[in-house]
Amino acid sequence: MVYKPVQAKLGTDVYLNGELFQSMYPAVETPKTVQLPIKAIAAVLGAKFEVHKAEGSLSYYTLKYNNRTITIYPNEAHYQKTSMDESGEQLIELSEPINNYSGATTVPFEVLRSLGLNVSWDPEKARLSIDDVDK
Repeated sequence: MVYKPVQAKLGTDVYLNGELFQSMYPAVETPKTVQLPIKAIAAVLGAKFEVHKAEGSLSYYTLKYNNRTITIYPNEAHYQKTSMDESGEQLIELSEPINNYSGATTVPFEVLRSLGLNVSWDPEKARLSIDDVDK
């Protein structure tokens, strides 16, 4: 058997409003997106992340920020966006469903755009920037 060295993949750096995001749960780059530990991200942003259960089992999640609410269903590759402005409710497709890595519920980074955040992904530098345009 012959072993060859393999280039280790760099970790993904996440910046929130210009500050490096520090968490025990990492962002995970997948072939289609970057999955973010949503509960930890929401806490830093000042968003409200809630788990909703029905009869003791997980039913759905909500993420609320700046008069916008996102409803996310486990194992679904779409989410529902509700705004208090003229746009109302929209069903938005995702490149992959929410997931769970290292014990953290993760969502594709694109979800944060529906909260009115500026989100940019640079795969060359493995850097994800999330900025609140109002701050």
